Amino acid sequence: MALTALQHHEREDGQGYSQGKNGKDIHLHAKIVAIADVFHAMSSSSGHAVIR
Repeated sequence: MALTALQHHEREDGQGYSQGKNGKDIHLHAKIVAIADVFHAMSSSSGHAVIR
């Protein structure tokens, strides 16, 4: 669980944070949580940014 929380902001191309890991080094659970996080932000009215 802690690894998932740590890695869910990593990106396939290695440009994410906090460790700069790329695709094969990112745990599958972290990838799933990252997708869910983006989906939630895009579909929620209380997401990270307001669409104007």
